[in-house]
Amino acid sequence: MNSNIVANEDDDFSGPYRATKIWNTIIRAFKHGMPIGRRRRYMKVYDKAFTATEALEWMHKYLKSNPNFGSDITKQQTVQLMGKLLKARIFEDVQGSKKKREFAEGGRVYRFNQSSPAKDSRVPLSARMDLMNAAPGQKTVISKSEKSKTTSKFKSLAIPKCHLVAKPLSLESMEAVWKMVTLHRLQKTIGYNTLEEFLDASLVNGRHIMHNCLYVNKSGVVGNVNTKDQLPHWILSAMKCLVHWPNKVDDNFAIYPGFEKDVFRAVSEYFQGLTEPLLTHSLYETITNVFAAVWSMTDEERVKQAVQLALLLIPPSNRRKLHLLLRFLSKIHNNNELQLAQNSEDLRNLTVDTFYQSVLCSPDASDMDTNLAKHFLWYLVENHDFVMQVPCDLRKQVEERLSEIQRVQFQKLYPKIYENELGFRNPIPAAPPLKIQRNIHLPRPLRRLRTLRS
Repeated sequence: MNSNIVANEDDDFSGPYRATKIWNTIIRAFKHGMPIGRRRRYMKVYDKAFTATEALEWMHKYLKSNPNFGSDITKQQTVQLMGKLLKARIFEDVQGSKKKREFAEGGRVYRFNQSSPAKDSRVPLSARMDLMNAAPGQKTVISKSEKSKTTSKFKSLAIPKCHLVAKPLSLESMEAVWKMVTLHRLQKTIGYNTLEEFLDASLVNGRHIMHNCLYVNKSGVVGNVNTKDQLPHWILSAMKCLVHWPNKVDDNFAIYPGFEKDVFRAVSEYFQGLTEPLLTHSLYETITNVFAAVWSMTDEERVKQAVQLALLLIPPSNRRKLHLLLRFLSKIHNNNELQLAQNSEDLRNLTVDTFYQSVLCSPDASDMDTNLAKHFLWYLVENHDFVMQVPCDLRKQVEERLSEIQRVQFQKLYPKIYENELGFRNPIPAAPPLKIQRNIHLPRPLRRLRTLRS
């Protein structure tokens, strides 16, 4: 399509049906002038598409150069016009029209509706092709060259051009890829040939990993979590009160001697009253085994990366609560005005003893490694800025793997296309699956670090 956005001077209409002429001209200019191409929305790629921001900028420039509108056209007026074009189904959301959304500037992806009102006028068939309307008894003499032309025209009309569209992967397939890539990366980070002794892969939910990586707000905390699964407002207010103590205290609080200790007790009682620890009972062995395996490494970055990957396995609501708790504990340790203990060492012991079971706890009390759990909590507090981040290139790895799977699926569906058109078979081999070796067993001490002491 031509990306020229300068309006034609002949578009200055007057007389009857002026509004209709302007409307049709805008549609024609938009469809022929708007640049389109490949656009990405979340995990899907769409061809011959454009974003809302691109369309708005193009239309605004076009209207300003159109003599029927003038240079004083505002962006809000352009948004309203784009909304009317969307309502008229000149273009549509690539995700379908089930959810009716108002047009707004942003990254939402659209494409032109092929059945929109702005169709090119039909070209009449050649009179020579209308042989059925010939008069009875009338002979029609057609030369060989004309006959070949007529035959080719009929063929071009009867056989439309074929467009192959890649079938999008199912949600289950994408979740499986997120799980596979994350576990494979965790395996490489800890330096073992198998994860079988570390975790039960059936307990790892690929949807949790995908959510934790894709839905992250500007402050780095996982979002899009059900309100009932988030921290209640009064707990957030209590945590903010201690973080900013003695400043920015809510006017609704009645301040008295020892007030800050009562607030700290209220926060601790909430977390201690959760039905299970934030790292969940089912992932207790996984978290402790990973931490025990990497703790002796001299490469501190690898230790952080392993813990970072392990924390992606927990449910999104738990990850959100854990992230806010770690930030809270880190900030109250840096608040010299807050006197919850005699010194910083006592404050560390107080916070660790208070919250460690709310973070990491075994479902079986006899299997609980208290020293490891306490040490792990303090490690998270000190390194929460890094370990609670999403690995920067993990998403890229997943997208590459998804694209590769789609290419392989295409080859399986259309093997003859490659053989006939390109002259060879299977140009892109399938990526090898993640191999699980069963002949390597980790020593029992890796399940716990008894030597760690608080």
